[in-house]
Amino acid sequence: MTASTSSRDGADQPSKIDLSTLQTESRNPRTTELDVVSTLEMCRMFNHEDMLVPMAVSQHLETIARIIDRLTERVRRGGRVVYLGAGTSGRLGVLDASEILIAGGDHALRHPVEGAEDSREECIATLRSLSPPLGPDDSVIGIASSGRTPALRTEGNCEEVVECVVGGEVVTGSTRMKAGTATKLILNMVSSGVMIRIGKTFGNLMVDVRTSNEKLVVRARGILRSILDSLPPTTGLALVSAGKLDLQDDVAVSELIERCGGVKVAAVVVRWACGVPEARERLDRAGGVLKPALV
Repeated sequence: MTASTSSRDGADQPSKIDLSTLQTESRNPRTTELDVVSTLEMCRMFNHEDMLVPMAVSQHLETIARIIDRLTERVRRGGRVVYLGAGTSGRLGVLDASEILIAGGDHALRHPVEGAEDSREECIATLRSLSPPLGPDDSVIGIASSGRTPALRTEGNCEEVVECVVGGEVVTGSTRMKAGTATKLILNMVSSGVMIRIGKTFGNLMVDVRTSNEKLVVRARGILRSILDSLPPTTGLALVSAGKLDLQDDVAVSELIERCGGVKVAAVVVRWACGVPEARERLDRAGGVLKPALV
């Protein structure tokens, strides 16, 4: 289950769920002979069960879209997104987020900590320890395979809940498998969707790429050229027209991107033959989204 935790009645009540009734603990009738089939057949079982996961996720696209829209509004106002998870769920959050709270602390990320997911007190204390404190524009996304993890059923209530039922695991109770895959797919959509909505892409190009190594420098050049090539023929490239930039000159293009501090500003500079401050102003007026800043 993936939920943005902030408004669901009763979410802070002690969990009394019978674990034997949980889908994540159910035995999969299709894999009961897992230990005696051939290795190839075992792999087919894995593959078949994995193929069921995207269909399960597809049942929740409307909810996921609402979560993306809610988060986008808050992030635009300067809000933070905090992922809160235990065990494998927390580790999946690490793959997807820049600010993560792991039940059991940082040590639990690399070393299993028994009972961490049951520590409601630690969860509350960790949330309250954030600096600056959580505010009205901040969002907390709780991640749990079963949906009953006490560490996530604590502060406040939930605005949205994604209860993605993937059925019994290939190996009973091993939620790092199908449940983990579903979690990763959902988090991919949420984080990528928010980044797209706040202007981190031009089409499907990552325009806020940081040129921290040679591979990314080459990628940034390619992105800038692709952006400029995609503009309508009637759209002039003032810097090129003025003879101040040869887009085929790798060194010149790389220097421009570095001087501008990134691809987005560089694209605006080339389009309008303006200085970096004006280019940033144009982007600010466009809400940080590149396309409207180029027309």
